[in-house]
Amino acid sequence: MAKFSTISTRQGNVTGVFRILGGRVPVTQDYGQIVRQQIVDALVTNAKERVMRPDYGADIQSLLFDGADSLVRADVASTVKERLGILVPRATIKSVTLITEPTELSIRGIDSDGRNVVLIDVLYATRLIEHSLAVVVQNGASSG
Repeated sequence: MAKFSTISTRQGNVTGVFRILGGRVPVTQDYGQIVRQQIVDALVTNAKERVMRPDYGADIQSLLFDGADSLVRADVASTVKERLGILVPRATIKSVTLITEPTELSIRGIDSDGRNVVLIDVLYATRLIEHSLAVVVQNGASSG
């Protein structure tokens, strides 16, 4: 199984770089961090990996094993952007960029050491979603 070395998410001027080792993602109560974690979760989940939600996940691993030319990267980025828009309703996905060139990775502070490393850069805006639920309960007792 391939491992994701780095996933970068940007919200405005705030950039968060996740180094995912062993599938661990920090837990938080902060709304912005929760949205960021939902994006990371959707990115690292493969198709049919969740039993009750087979359509969940960006399925990035199957997409990245094709040839790595610029057209494939653009197609993968477009597919990932579309999937994230569906899977993470609390975020407006503005752009997804895949960076694989060692020079570009080193500019961003990532040393690939000859390994195949993909930086998935997601630019998004957090949106608040309000849920409203009205429940009407009728009294079961009859008046008589």
